[in-house]
Amino acid sequence: MDKYLVGYDDKQPKLRRFANLGNSFNAKLRDLIALAEPEKWSILKTNDLIYNYIFSVFDLAMSQNLVFENEKKDAAVFNTGLMTLNGQDIYGMFLVNGDRSTEQHWYFNGFYKDSDRFLMNYFSKLPMFITMFAEPSDAYYDCDLELRKELDHIIDDNYERLPDKLKSLDENTLRLIVNGAIDVSLKKIKRNNRMVVPQLYYGNITYLLPIDLFGEKFALAVEKINNQYRANTILTLEMAYMQARLVMKPESDWLTPQSL
Repeated sequence: MDKYLVGYDDKQPKLRRFANLGNSFNAKLRDLIALAEPEKWSILKTNDLIYNYIFSVFDLAMSQNLVFENEKKDAAVFNTGLMTLNGQDIYGMFLVNGDRSTEQHWYFNGFYKDSDRFLMNYFSKLPMFITMFAEPSDAYYDCDLELRKELDHIIDDNYERLPDKLKSLDENTLRLIVNGAIDVSLKKIKRNNRMVVPQLYYGNITYLLPIDLFGEKFALAVEKINNQYRANTILTLEMAYMQARLVMKPESDWLTPQSL
């Protein structure tokens, strides 16, 4: 399906390169919210999370060859990964673009549950949802591996994210507190590694670990490199949830819509 991508700008979401989204795309996203199981889809602004989610899922569906074209080549479809309250899969569907002022071959038509007559008229086979982890073990944080902390970036480059109480401290004291908070979090994770939220970030498996700084909750972003971990940065809970929900709903008691 890569042949349908317009242009060569990899920084642009593939969904925009693949299809003409039209003027009613936001309205279609609202239809999707109404069709799917109830969930919080606005974090920093209205419906920002569902917008980013769909773009992320489509990118991954393209990379895993899970955007299907029907036999007549007049429709295409992908699995959104979302379900209705009754557990029916919801799909994003494209028809041939009739707007000659746009380059894309496809036009985004809307979202449909798997039993929708309109969808079934075009497709006898529907794609599965993307594969999150190549190996099942990647879904879990390995407490036996070493964690190396990039404190310069965690503290210096993300200083504005820190609580005001910490900003009043001298640099050495601040480093000791952040370092200690990470160590405490690791001790808790060794007792329950399900506290760690796995995710995909630019196609790579990364993890979000909870840390507590002066009574305020944050997420420590960690990546796996050559059978070891690197703690890269801290995120606010809002940032962490948006990042984690791009592919899968976090299953933790510290990173939930209610915690934001």
